[in-house]
Parts: sequence; C-alpha cells; structure tokens
Amino acid sequence: MIRICLLSLFVLGVGLSLDAQSFSKSLLYQNDHSFDVNHQQHFIDSSKYVVYLPSLYYGVSQQGPTITDYLSRDSAGRLLIDPSAALPFAEEQNILQFGGRANGLGFGIKINQNVSIAASYGMQYVSHVDYPLQALDFYTAGNAFIFGEQLDLSFKMTNQAFHAYTLSANLKSSSLTIGGAISLLSGVADASVERDRLMIEAKPLFYDIITDTDFRINTSDLIRYEDLQNIFVDYTGDFGNSFFSNNRGVSLSLFAQYAIDEQTNFIIKVSDWGSISWKSSPINYSSTGTNSFGGVSILDILDPNKTVSYQDSLEQLLDIIESNNSYSTSLPLSIGLAGYHQYNASLLFSGAVHYTSFSGFKNYAVGAAAQYNVLPSVSLSTSLNYSTLNPINIGLGANLSFGAVDLFAHTTNILSIANQIQSPYTYSSIGINLHFGKFRKDLLSDKL
Repeated sequence: MIRICLLSLFVLGVGLSLDAQSFSKSLLYQNDHSFDVNHQQHFIDSSKYVVYLPSLYYGVSQQGPTITDYLSRDSAGRLLIDPSAALPFAEEQNILQFGGRANGLGFGIKINQNVSIAASYGMQYVSHVDYPLQALDFYTAGNAFIFGEQLDLSFKMTNQAFHAYTLSANLKSSSLTIGGAISLLSGVADASVERDRLMIEAKPLFYDIITDTDFRINTSDLIRYEDLQNIFVDYTGDFGNSFFSNNRGVSLSLFAQYAIDEQTNFIIKVSDWGSISWKSSPINYSSTGTNSFGGVSILDILDPNKTVSYQDSLEQLLDIIESNNSYSTSLPLSIGLAGYHQYNASLLFSGAVHYTSFSGFKNYAVGAAAQYNVLPSVSLSTSLNYSTLNPINIGLGANLSFGAVDLFAHTTNILSIANQIQSPYTYSSIGINLHFGKFRKDLLSDKL
C-alpha cells in the first residue's frame, strides 16, 4: 500500500512540477511567504515567531510530450514508460523540466530586530529530461527506417526525490541584510544518466548496423529495466526509512538584500549548491564500445522470390550490462536577481531574472510584477514572465491576512490553473503561516 501511495504521489508530482525559475523559489512576489532562505519579511507586525504550516510550491516547463503522455499500464496493472504513446506529440528536440517542494512544517524566531533564524522540513523532487525526436522514432519504430544514416540518439535525464531538513539565518545591518541556509538531504529515489553517447548507423543496401555507445543510466529504487519493451516505474524502497536513508547529501543557499532607500530594495540569491550520494540499492545500466550486426542484403528483402527472416537487433548490439555501484548527482543550481520598489502605500513593483543550470541544460527566466493592497489585509498581484522554453505568460497572486494567519497563493501562468498536469509552463505556490508573539520592548511601549 505504501508503494502504491508513493508512486501515485510521484506521478502527481511529475504532473504538477517546475520550470527553471522555480527550481529556486520565484523572487517575483515579495510576500510569497513560503519557507525560503529570505525569511526576514515573514515577521510582520513586530511578530517574534512564525510557524510555517504545510504548503506546496511546484512548476513545470516542457517542450514536446508531457510526462503523462508516456505513462500507461499493462494487462497486469503495472505502470509502464511507453514512448510509443508519446510519439504523436514529439518535436525535433523534447525537453521536460519539473520539480517542487512540499513543506511539512517549519518554525522561525526573530531573536532581535536584526537577527532571525528558521528551520523546516520538506520533501522535494526535481527532474530534467532532454532527448531528440530521432531517439523516440528509433525506439518505437526500430532500425528499419535508417538505411544509409547515422543517428545521434544521445539523451540526458535526471529525476530524483529527497527529504530536506533546512536551517537558515538572516542578519540585518543598516541597509544590508544577508542570509544563508544549509540543508541536510536524504534521498528517496533517483534515475539519472551519467554518460550519454548513443550513436547508431545502418549502411546502405545492407541490413548492417553499427552502434557506438558510452552511456550509463543510474537508478535507486525507481526504474526497473527488463528489456527495451519493459521499463517500469517501480519504487522498491522503504519510504519509512527514507527520512534518514543511506542516500545522503548537503546543499547550501545564500541571500543578500540591499535597501537603496525605504522604497527600493535589491535581492540576489544563490540556491541549492549541493549534491546527493546514492548508496541505497543502486543499479547501473551501461553500454560501452562499438558493436555491429552483419544483417542481410536489402536486395534479398526486396526480391519477392526470396524469403528472408530477420529481427531488430538493437537489444543485442547495446549489450547492456547491469552493475551495483554507488554514484552522485548534483542539484539544480539557481541564481536569481530581483528588485522591488514601493511606489506608494498600496502599490509595489518588482522584477526578477533567474538563471538555472541542471543536468547540462542552461535556462533563463525574466519577469515583472505589480502588487496592490486592496485592503490592509488583502493584496493582489499580477505578473508578466518569459523563460527559455516558453512564450510570455501572465500570472496572478493573492495574499490574505487576518489575525495571526497569513494565506498566500501565486502562479506565473493563469492558463495552467485549469489543467496543471498538461500545462507547458507554470510556477505556483500555495500555503498558510501563523505569526504570533511580540518583542518585549514593544510590550513595554504599549504599556507606556
């Protein structure tokens, strides 16, 4: 039952997921109060404590088939990765990026007006898949259509889920605020490509195939390979033990905010500089070297007076070897720069630029937003943003505060609200926080 629930959660997370600017939490919305390395803004109304209740931020950026286009079930009810089902939606280059974080619980305390610390637990997932149309064609149609051609079928892939236990601190001095966070990571499951050369050539006039490969696919408790027609999404680990597993890692995040004046601030943030070592039940599938299949003459195949029997030899040529070596994967490193200007008491303008490097892919995103306080306890936001893989998108956001409760919900693409799973682009967050307690000096001033 635990495996079924976790697999369902993973597939749902894949559908909901994250683009480049949301590998790191978006800087567009200044009062998006989800847990982050910048938590000075969370202590509103001179509050001393903040409790981060369960919340979610996620996003997806994709070009070509969506993740749900690949999934199907066989007659036994097992979940399969089925590329043939995704072929009608494929483009020349197909890219899928997604990820997010489900915050379990967090707590922050403002020690004084200049120092605050916070701690939280969350479960995160990140993914990047990048492959050419030729690879999907070849996988689904076999080698019958590539006479006289050499195909580069190389692809990249990183998919991982992990628990993150984070401790962060902010220090304010005059107009400068600096902060940092360290996260201890415990890996749940992973599937990633370490090397990715896969060349196939079929000589003209003869069914003669040559492969030149140097790839290695690593996995831990996620992908099970039997043959090219049977690749299963299969979580085989113990989720209860994954909270503190043998798959361990560390990530660092840094933050700095400079106030030019009371109305204008600039922020720079570096997020998720780290890696995870996968040592729990690792499996490696690799193929290295040059192999060939002599085949049969195409003239014999075309001659109606001759009977020729042959089969697609891809599986034999790849000669996939299974091993059990531990390995390491890097997190998506993200750098963000943002600026805020308080135009008047009710209107705030912001802009942000993001750069993310993950699994060999460089992604850029830029956006601008405006936030208006409709009432003292209600604010609405709208944004305009653009990223490497997607056209311009319009976003919306809202914050509602009453008493000690602060609710927030934001998205960078309003069109994704109706159908998150199939959306080509979105970054969204939703959550609730509690604020309580006052500084002693505030209590004394109230009495005076």
